[in-house]
Amino acid sequence: MTESISQPVPGRLTRILMGIFFPAVIASTVLTLFFMLLGDSDPAPQDDFFKLLILAYMTSGIQSIISSLLTEFVINPKVKNNTLFVVYCTILGTLSGFPFMVPGGFVTGIIMGVLLRWHYLSHANVKNVDDQSGSLH
Repeated sequence: MTESISQPVPGRLTRILMGIFFPAVIASTVLTLFFMLLGDSDPAPQDDFFKLLILAYMTSGIQSIISSLLTEFVINPKVKNNTLFVVYCTILGTLSGFPFMVPGGFVTGIIMGVLLRWHYLSHANVKNVDDQSGSLH
């Protein structure tokens, strides 16, 4: 029996939204922590965080949307190797951070790659559960 092509992919909308909204938060958190370690932050680090968050959405919001859609519809379904998937996400994160937040984009790409792949694989396993026996294929 063949599967329907129009069958919904479990968790797809969640991963797309994660890919759009999480990168700015992750990059802002990473950069705020970095500035705190250097001792180069405001007396109130949350001020740095919110400034960086606004900057991140302004400079990489469109890139996050494009990367999220590319990741969900092109990379995730075709790349079977988890490490290679994270490498692709790292490259996309670095490009999304260019030219202002390349280090933040690099780290964000790694973190997002791991989060998105984990979410994808956890929902792929749910999809492969046999309804009659409850066992995984």
